[in-house]
Amino acid sequence: MIKCPKCNAENFIGAIFCRECGGKLDLNELKPADFQKMGVSSLKRFNKRLKEWVSSALTLALIALVVLISIPPSGTVARPAALETEKAELADRKLKAALNASRAMRFTFSTGDLNHLANSMYGFDPEKGKKTGHFTERHLTIGTISEKDVTITLRADLFAQIPIFTTLKVCLEKDDFLKITGAKFGRMPAIGFFKDLAVKRFKQGCQSDDAKSLFALLKAVQPTEDGGVSITVAR
Repeated sequence: MIKCPKCNAENFIGAIFCRECGGKLDLNELKPADFQKMGVSSLKRFNKRLKEWVSSALTLALIALVVLISIPPSGTVARPAALETEKAELADRKLKAALNASRAMRFTFSTGDLNHLANSMYGFDPEKGKKTGHFTERHLTIGTISEKDVTITLRADLFAQIPIFTTLKVCLEKDDFLKITGAKFGRMPAIGFFKDLAVKRFKQGCQSDDAKSLFALLKAVQPTEDGGVSITVAR
């Protein structure tokens, strides 16, 4: 770029007339310093704009990432409704009976029962949540149950503000019982380190005494028509 000596407008090198005032650009009247100044000035402006573009692109990418991990795969996942005291106590008694069964027995749990028991095993407080580092884990929600697998979604808030949904597909078949066959953060597939992190958290929740005892006794899992599950336990 070169500067017009009359109006100081910038023009491309090789131009004959100024694009602003129309005056003739006589290269003999321009000093080398004018070219150098314009080169440095243009380069600075280009670098500034490049930084702004990169900053904007990174900001948009970060916003998109937050949005994607904040939306569960199946849409809105509400906190499981708290069971009435009597129903919660009944679910607890059925679990206790299953754990103490001396012979093969079958027990049926509704979706409400499953959500109540799962959140109890994980030690989640329905109001305060469970703080782990920068995350506050809110609740588990049991999703679709089939003969092959069950979908489990964990809601946690990052810095108590940004909701993060981790959804796992857990195998229920005998040979691969509790194997994770799929994992997502919001709408994004969880791969590599992030999948390992989600699987590790799931396994930590399965380490309660009741959970380990129940898994050891389970012989069969059968979904019910109302979205619950029927289990067979035996020693």
